[in-house]
Amino acid sequence: MSRYTGPRVKVMRALGVELPGLSRKKIERRPMPPGQHGAARKKLSEYGVRLKEKQKLRANYGVTEKQMRRLMSEARRVKGDAGKKLLELLERRLDNVVFRAGFAATIPAARQLVSHGHVLVNGRRVDIASFRVKRSDVVTLAEGMRSNPQVQSSLGDDQHPRPAWLDVDRAQAAARVLDLPDETSVPFPLQIQLVVEFYAQSVLPRRGSLLLAEPLTAAAAPAATVPTALAAGSTAAAPRPAPPAGRPPLRAGCAAARAST
Repeated sequence: MSRYTGPRVKVMRALGVELPGLSRKKIERRPMPPGQHGAARKKLSEYGVRLKEKQKLRANYGVTEKQMRRLMSEARRVKGDAGKKLLELLERRLDNVVFRAGFAATIPAARQLVSHGHVLVNGRRVDIASFRVKRSDVVTLAEGMRSNPQVQSSLGDDQHPRPAWLDVDRAQAAARVLDLPDETSVPFPLQIQLVVEFYAQSVLPRRGSLLLAEPLTAAAAPAATVPTALAAGSTAAAPRPAPPAGRPPLRAGCAAARAST
C-alpha cells in the first residue's frame, strides 16, 4: 500500500489542524500554512472547504484515495447516516485500534506493528492494517513486544485519552472492543457532512449524464446502414462507388498521361 513519507507537520499546517494519528508534534508555534505566502489570508471556495475536510481523514488515518472511495461507497449502502458510518469504518481499522489503545505513538507506528506481525486479535496473529474489528474482539501485543521501550513509552503517555469504546489493560497490553465507535470518537475537529458532500459531487454521476440516461431500445435505436450484399448474407465485398461526374477513372487518366509523354 502506498504511504506518505514526507514531512507530517507541514501537512497539519496546510490543513490547519493537529492530527494525533499522523504526528505527536504540535503546530501552535507556526499555525499558518507552509510556504513563502502561507501567512497570507486566502479565501477557499466551497470545493476547497470540502476538500480540506476530506484530506483531514486521509492524512490522519493514512488511507489512499482509492480506499476512501471504497469506504464511502460501502457507507452509502448501509441504511442510516453515511458520514457516521464512514467514521465508524475508519475507527475500526486495526492500525487505528492499536494506536487508540496506546500501543503506538502514531498510526504509522501502529501500522508497522501490525504489518510486522506483532499484533494478535482474539489470540490469532493478524498482519493486515485494514482488518476491521468488531464487538468483543480482544487486541493484544505479542509477548516479545510488550517489554519494548517504545511500546512502554506509548502506554505510559496520557497525551491522548483512550476512547470509551475500548477497555485497555496496560499491564497485559490488551484492549477489548466494548462497542462500535461513533462520530464523537474522532480525536480532531471535523465536519463529516462536508466529506459526504465532496464525494457526492465528485463520485456520483450528475443528473443528465450518460450514466443516468436510459438505454436505447431496439425500436428507438437508429438503424445501421449495411451494404445490400452483406445484408443478404453474401461474403462478396461491396461494389466501389463510381467516381464523380466529369472526372475520368483513375486507370484511364494514367493511360492518357503515358500516351502524352
